[in-house]
Amino acid sequence: MELSLILSDDTETYQAILGQFIESSAAETHADRILAQQAAETATNSANSALDSAGQAAQSAAASADSATRAAASAAAASTSEQHASQYATAAQAASTDAAGSASSAASSASSASLSATSAANSATAASVSEQNAAATLANALKKANNLSDVADAATALANLGGAPKASPTFTGNVGVPTRAVGDSTDNAASTKFVATGFLPRTGGTVSGQSWFNGGVNFPWAEIGNAATVSTPFLDFHSSGSGNDYDVRLISIGGGSATGQGNLDFYGQAFTCMNGIVRLGNSRGIYFKRTDGTYHIAMQLTADSSNNTDIINCDGGGRIRFINDAYNAELGWFDNNGNFWARGDIQGFSDRRVKSNIKRIKGAMAKVRELVGVTFTRRRSKDKTRHMGFIAQDVEPIVPEVVHTDEKGMKSIAYANMTALLAEALKELDERVAALEAGK
Repeated sequence: MELSLILSDDTETYQAILGQFIESSAAETHADRILAQQAAETATNSANSALDSAGQAAQSAAASADSATRAAASAAAASTSEQHASQYATAAQAASTDAAGSASSAASSASSASLSATSAANSATAASVSEQNAAATLANALKKANNLSDVADAATALANLGGAPKASPTFTGNVGVPTRAVGDSTDNAASTKFVATGFLPRTGGTVSGQSWFNGGVNFPWAEIGNAATVSTPFLDFHSSGSGNDYDVRLISIGGGSATGQGNLDFYGQAFTCMNGIVRLGNSRGIYFKRTDGTYHIAMQLTADSSNNTDIINCDGGGRIRFINDAYNAELGWFDNNGNFWARGDIQGFSDRRVKSNIKRIKGAMAKVRELVGVTFTRRRSKDKTRHMGFIAQDVEPIVPEVVHTDEKGMKSIAYANMTALLAEALKELDERVAALEAGK
């Protein structure tokens, strides 16, 4: 507002303008109103003084203007204070919200703590009941009437006491042998009298003297090997007075889950059966193997009704030989084609004392005339050589005495026996020749 208005003679107009100025300046806050009222009073006093003197009015107006400036500054400060108060109020509201959340969490924690306390009390009660039950069970088990009435049955008594015999107990240290004479049956169950030489170590060690295994009412037995792990158990014999190596060894290999299906190998120079009998049990053969496990020679008793004994050469190209070891010479052999060779004569009994119902051959020449000689090769044979002979089926109707049929229907000819037929035929031919010569 210009100063010229203050110097105007229109005092009412001046007062009105000054009042509006003061009221508009103090409208923001209550503090501003107080300052504005003070300024108005000051202005009024100044205006009254101005009526007395224009100079005093001018000075009062200047003072009022200065007061108005201060009032404006106070109003601004009041506005800033109000803003701060609003921020403080917002912060206070947020703090109140957080406090409410914390109070809710505290209430939940208190509830959980109460439940935990209840559970702990229940567990303590259950533990107390279990302890009481265990005490009652133990007291009942320790009653004489419950566990000593069957003292003769140790296993039952132990079970009544809450225990059970151990299936596979483990012992540590040595097993003591009491010092008692052979045959002493005195009850020394409570005796602790042992000697150092009477201990048997669990592993290793040497036992001297005789050892007897007596099973009482049961037959005695001994088992060698590990019942849980695959192993190769063996039994060594030392007869030469040296423990460096065995003289004879029996070793078991190749066993299975079935009883009696393993192999017992014998390592030694000779196996001698003093009573002269070697039994094969239910087996029907004797087999000799090489060290590589393949069969070399076999002798087999057939299971058919003929009860034949077969000598088998397991080598495809080998021969079955008969050897006189004293002369280191082969006496004879069969080859793979069934041929037989003999270094000496092949003879058969022909003594009259072993024959009966003897008859002379008749019609020998006619029979020889019916025989048909052939050459041939053998079927299913590696031998492709041509052979000479007769067909057994052709010979049988003519000379049945020299034809033999086995249990499988296979026929064979006794060629050596045909010499008798040929001899008689030759004599018939000789008689005819003699008669012809005599007729000349």
